[in-house]
Amino acid sequence: MLSRFLNKVLWGNSVALAWTWGIGLFFSVQIAVQFGFIALMAYVTVNALGLSLFGVVNHFIAKKYNSAEEYEKAFLRKAGNFKFPFFFYQFLAITLTLFACLKYVTLPLGILSFLVAVMFIGATIFLGEEFKINRIKYSHAFLGIVVLAAAIYILNSGFMISSFTDLVSVLPAFRFHSDIDYVALAVPIIIGFLFGPWLDLQHWQRAIQIKKEGGSIAGSYIVGGLIFWCILVFDGALAISAYAQSPLYGFDFSFLDSFKSIITDAAHSSRAFHGVLNAYVDFICVASLTTFDSGYIAFQWFTEPQVKDSKSILLTFFPPKLVASPIPWFFLCIVTATITMHFAEFGKFIEMFDGSLVRFFRFELEYYLAFYASFFIMYEITFIRCMLNTKEENSYSALKLFSTGLSAALPLSPAA
Repeated sequence: MLSRFLNKVLWGNSVALAWTWGIGLFFSVQIAVQFGFIALMAYVTVNALGLSLFGVVNHFIAKKYNSAEEYEKAFLRKAGNFKFPFFFYQFLAITLTLFACLKYVTLPLGILSFLVAVMFIGATIFLGEEFKINRIKYSHAFLGIVVLAAAIYILNSGFMISSFTDLVSVLPAFRFHSDIDYVALAVPIIIGFLFGPWLDLQHWQRAIQIKKEGGSIAGSYIVGGLIFWCILVFDGALAISAYAQSPLYGFDFSFLDSFKSIITDAAHSSRAFHGVLNAYVDFICVASLTTFDSGYIAFQWFTEPQVKDSKSILLTFFPPKLVASPIPWFFLCIVTATITMHFAEFGKFIEMFDGSLVRFFRFELEYYLAFYASFFIMYEITFIRCMLNTKEENSYSALKLFSTGLSAALPLSPAA
């Protein structure tokens, strides 16, 4: 029983850290400051619930197969018909996390973004090669201890608001004029995060590995959901504490104002809290690395059989090992994250010719988030149906799914 419990905790920790990427780390900061602690709790709870439900439903799906190997083969076969959304999801997840780390942490500190990106990729390749899926829970256990140590240091630094009442009493930075606006914002967020993990290759690989080890997928993901919930509540409470000490507190803001770098700014502006800044940067780096190394091994796991069985003419021009390697894919993520991060600078140049176009270059995390809140929903629902149906193979029009995803993204475009 002790061994099974420990295995659940180890996998739960890995699940939580791998899900603590760009959206969780920085959108929780935005929600906490923009709408207050109660809104943060609602957002975090929905996000953690979606992660736990993925494990619970997958536990039920895995029982339909005689072995973990059959379960894995069924997933890879069915996911082969959904290659575009799976690859696009992973590409956006890595790019978004790089973008957020560079824009909201290193850029305000004046650190050269390219060096940070190269450091991340170097560490990712090392961890991805040394710790495959059967060993990743151990490397993540060590990284989880680093995250815990950073959190304990910050909690004891005097930087954070320690009282629940005081956290709730900090006024949010923005209020909608109508309650219906809150509903319009909440609906895509709730749906997006409840279905979020279903196109994430990292979590499918974890669920299958837990099954191979004879563990409980549901138990591991419930533990992971609880750990993830604690991490994001801490992150949001840290953001509210930073906002309460910031010169920005009490000012009126628009819905489009960004607060995602407020922890970096507040800790950096006070010499007394430079230790907090160092601990926060460690926390962000470790959480991001656990997403990157998970993405590295998941990309290899999913791509190698797809390339092996493919008859695409493109493979006559590129070596199969290069196509299946995550390294070119990661460098594409770096390029995309760096370009989008500097859209604002390009907008300043455009302003000299036409000031009305500047707003189109104000690129923030929400532009990436729109895909998860709307575009991927139909793909996720369709794939869940495919996995629940173990007897017959369903075929779906890729063009219809793509057009439905684009149509679903349309209502979010005015807000973005």
